[in-house]
Amino acid sequence: MSRKRRSYLVAVLGLCAIAGSQAIELFVNRVLRPDAEEVTWISEAVLAASFIVVGWLFLRLRETQIALTDLERQQIVADTQLTIAARVQRSLLPATPPASAGVRWCAAVEPAFKVGGDYYDFLPLADGRMCVLLADVSGKGVAAAVFVANVRAIVRALARQVAHPKELLSRVSSALLADSATGLYATCIVAIVDPSARSMIYVNAGHPAGVVWNRRSVRCLRVGGPPVGLLPDAHFEEETLVFSAGEVVVFVSDGVTEALDAGPDTIVSLIARHIENIQRPTPETVCKTLLAAARRGSGPRGVDGWMDDRTVVAFGVLAEAG
Repeated sequence: MSRKRRSYLVAVLGLCAIAGSQAIELFVNRVLRPDAEEVTWISEAVLAASFIVVGWLFLRLRETQIALTDLERQQIVADTQLTIAARVQRSLLPATPPASAGVRWCAAVEPAFKVGGDYYDFLPLADGRMCVLLADVSGKGVAAAVFVANVRAIVRALARQVAHPKELLSRVSSALLADSATGLYATCIVAIVDPSARSMIYVNAGHPAGVVWNRRSVRCLRVGGPPVGLLPDAHFEEETLVFSAGEVVVFVSDGVTEALDAGPDTIVSLIARHIENIQRPTPETVCKTLLAAARRGSGPRGVDGWMDDRTVVAFGVLAEAG
């Protein structure tokens, strides 16, 4: 409790005591009409009762102050721990890699709370390839943040051991399922990109559809399977595609699609519409534009107090490079 609030309560108690004594005095003088001897003992009784009441109120106030101080101390400790956890979680996100063979990369995240359940990664592989991943853990708060760290550790341990994203996600899913007793799982979209060949192999594991956008057409990236860590012996399909100069590949978390109130059939068209409004689409401007649009969005209809982590990953070749 702040000093200002304590002073306010003490003043209120004092006013209550004064008002109470005045009321008793009025009652005694106007109703009982005592003689001098009765006035003396009544006054002594009232004075004693006032001391007892004020003392009791003071003790109760002191107990309340102690309880509130303990709660404030616990809240400060919890806030400090969450701040540290948020700092640690942000440090796990990779720096944006330098452009490779004309392909530029970008990613940005805005957590709903201090710690979140979204995670992206750029993992350089052999022969100049890049593993790009965006994952969204079920749930929120500290439990989701811990699970995110677990997902990151498993992905990084396995990514350099496999050649195809479907094999990677199959092994990640089995590891998460065997290691987790929380019931949490993660949707994700992962791509192994070859900048020199301007090709990619991707898998979508229960995640919002990815998009390959250019001025003439839009492709939807839905091929994949279930979320990782959800089903035993999960099976994943993968798709290979080639992207050209002027195209941008975009992955978003459901915090973006829900902020825009986009259903499964409108995700691609909504993302495309926002990119089309950019005068010169680049991975950086696409990330900035989509996060700004999500920030302005009201969220799913009929859901009060909706909040979710928002993440965008984008990469592509500028039109001038072609």
